[in-house]
Amino acid sequence: MGYWHNIYLGYSKDGKVFPLGPYDAKGRIYPIYTYRHIWAGENRLHDQMEHVLPTDQEVSDELRNVLAYETYEGKTIYPDMRMIALDNLPALPIMSSGYVPIAQVEGYESFGGDPDFYPVYTPMIYAEKLRGEMNGIPAQPVEGEDEAPRESMRDFMFYQWVDRNTLAYDIHKVREVARVFEDAPILVGTKGIVVIETVC
Repeated sequence: MGYWHNIYLGYSKDGKVFPLGPYDAKGRIYPIYTYRHIWAGENRLHDQMEHVLPTDQEVSDELRNVLAYETYEGKTIYPDMRMIALDNLPALPIMSSGYVPIAQVEGYESFGGDPDFYPVYTPMIYAEKLRGEMNGIPAQPVEGEDEAPRESMRDFMFYQWVDRNTLAYDIHKVREVARVFEDAPILVGTKGIVVIETVC
């Protein structure tokens, strides 16, 4: 079982956080994106934010009400949320690089999807493995495994790709959407955009 994480945009003014958008024609706010987290451990963007209760002083009535939803029984739920100022998110590179198997690159470029290259070697490790291979030094087993890998360094290439399974990419998506609102008149005199998350 997993949880759905909804990411919204708001703004901070007079010590409170208000909803920013986007809204539909009926005035309902929509998340800028939604993702499902189904495994334990690191939950990238979620882990950057501070937990906030809907009753906390910094949560405006407008924000609390626009994020509320009704259960099938007709009960109104005001969800807990997490927040962080957009400017407080770290600036991280979204590109990854390294020496990866050529066959995996061919598959990725032919069929798309998420790049899931394995193994990925840094230039230094690749150079050492290549030197050993050229000098006839047998490959050593990876720690915890019985057999040495049968790969040849000639089957690898240096490659760069956008790694979509990282905190950097999550932040990149948020910033791309937030740019649409940067010049909105409603932001004049505020303390800037706030990223808001609810989990259900």
